[in-house]
Parts: sequence; structure tokens; C-alpha cells
Amino acid sequence: IPLYQHVEENASPKYYQARFREVAAETGAILHDPLIDLTSYSKEDRRNFRFKKDIHPTPQYHMALAGSLAPVLRSVIYP
Repeated sequence: IPLYQHVEENASPKYYQARFREVAAETGAILHDPLIDLTSYSKEDRRNFRFKKDIHPTPQYHMALAGSLAPVLRSVIYP
């Protein structure tokens, strides 16, 4: 799951993305990076994906993440 620094575009995701690509290639695991979907939200919405005084995800983040994951899970469950 991308950290808030990646979602808010304050840090480069390239290192975690490269590592997860390696793991997926070595194991045959399905790789889905929700970052593209998460960064499609406005900067204000993305800032609201974490609490004002806490780095933990808000319900809005969980909903956005679920929206990104649902099609992938559907394709696995109902091929």
C-alpha cells in the first residue's frame, strides 16, 4: 500500500515499485499498484486520505483503495 508521501507526491515511489515488480516476477504474484488510481484524486482529497495530526489512513483512503483493488480482485475471483 503506498505511503502518504507517495500518494501526496512528496516522495518518489520508484524504489518500492521496483522491488514489488521484482517480487511479482520472481513469484508469479499478481501485481497491482493502486498509486495511479490514488493520485488521480485532487491534492485536497489526497491530503484528506490521512488524518490532520496523524499519518494513519482515513476512511476516505480506505474507500479509494478499495475502489482500486475491487476490479483486480473481481478478475481473480471471477476469471
